[in-house]
Amino acid sequence: MGNFKLGILKQILSIVFIYSFVFISIAGNSQQNCQTRLSGHVEDADTKETLHGATVKLVELNREIVTDEKGDFVFFNLCEGVYTLLVTHVSCDSVKQTVHLSKDRHLDIFMPHARNTLEEVVVAGKTGTPNTGYKQELSGRKLDEAKSVSISEALSRINGVTLLQTGSTVAKPVIHGLHSNRILTVNNGVRQEGQQWGNEHAPEIDAFIADKLMVIKGVDELRYGSDAIGGVILVQPKALRTQPGRNAEIHAGYFTNNRQYVASGVYEQQFKKLPALTYRLQGTYKRGANSATPNYRLNNTGSEEWNFFCHCRLA
Repeated sequence: MGNFKLGILKQILSIVFIYSFVFISIAGNSQQNCQTRLSGHVEDADTKETLHGATVKLVELNREIVTDEKGDFVFFNLCEGVYTLLVTHVSCDSVKQTVHLSKDRHLDIFMPHARNTLEEVVVAGKTGTPNTGYKQELSGRKLDEAKSVSISEALSRINGVTLLQTGSTVAKPVIHGLHSNRILTVNNGVRQEGQQWGNEHAPEIDAFIADKLMVIKGVDELRYGSDAIGGVILVQPKALRTQPGRNAEIHAGYFTNNRQYVASGVYEQQFKKLPALTYRLQGTYKRGANSATPNYRLNNTGSEEWNFFCHCRLA
């Protein structure tokens, strides 16, 4: 019987002890200081400039504020304890700091400048025609369609090239407003000086010898001379044969207005027994009467041309 009473007494004492501990803990927590203030100042560690617009966050409370124009911030009504302070700024690396808070506290935070290190940079290139200016060319079928007219009229089909025409058969190319001796014409590697005579003298070049017409304007024109202010016109014939054999071409055209007709022929050959010798013969004949309008004819506009070209190579 005595043991039973003793057991009951122990249980009562245990319950009283537990309730007393809980009451003391609650009373202690109710007396915790939650009026603590945490302030700080944020600067750039490298330039020592104040950082406006930096974000300061207390991670445990999920509370964040932004620094003012002087780089200052302040948190009010914080309880005593340990907090994780995270500071971020667009121009700096993030700073994380553990703060033990038992009373009002001020922090000076210095943020290091963000240093972005680039990864490997690979520069690749390929050889080709350098693009150092304006280049336009006329070749292939478009050039074949323009061969029956003058070389200037063929060039006018290239963007940026117009005509200065002083008659039905006289025309000079104009590149961006410049013409005559302001434009350098190179025919098969030879400078053509005929345009310098005046407005009434067109380039004396047979369009049928050209395999490609190219207009150059920009830095690349300097390689042909400093007098090419307006640009350079390159007339490039077709390359000579590289295999033994022969080839012939005949071209013809007719114009109804002035009953003009044109005929051109090309013959080229490389000898089988003498492969070092290659040649090309090209000739053109053009003749036309006076040009006509709906009511009358333009006197003294008839024309007749004879052109001959010989190109040889002895390797």
